[in-house]
Amino acid sequence: QFARAMGGALAVAVMGTLISSALQGLPSPDAVITIRDKLPPAQLRLLVDSLAAGLHDVFLLAFAISLAGLACAFLIPRGRARDLKAREIESVV
Repeated sequence: QFARAMGGALAVAVMGTLISSALQGLPSPDAVITIRDKLPPAQLRLLVDSLAAGLHDVFLLAFAISLAGLACAFLIPRGRARDLKAREIESVV
């Protein structure tokens, strides 16, 4: 439980950093919401494209983490841990 919670917190922090770096130098989201109707289409397009690029990076990272998790799952031996331990002890004796 603890490792999963810490891993989730770390992933959220890293993904938030990715989006933040993509939106660096742009107005805050709250400011964009209030002035969205007044922005020229070119500036609004820049904001949308920046957000899309940040989200793209986040989803690529999530995909890579998923692939790593899948690879780790294939490394886990089949069977119950108790049975594997018993077999290991028998092979030593």
